Amino acid sequence: MDLEIDALLRTNTFTVIPKPPNVKPIGNKWVYKVLFSSWALWTYILQLEGGC
Repeated sequence: MDLEIDALLRTNTFTVIPKPPNVKPIGNKWVYKVLFSSWALWTYILQLEGGC
């Protein structure tokens, strides 16, 4: 997980800022999906979902 976060920070995808004291953090999780098409191709999808 640290590698993914480091990659996002290196590419300036987002900026980490301090959390305000009166705010509860939003939960999140990584979702992995494997799709199979009729052409015998496998597609792998990884996404970060928030609000969990």
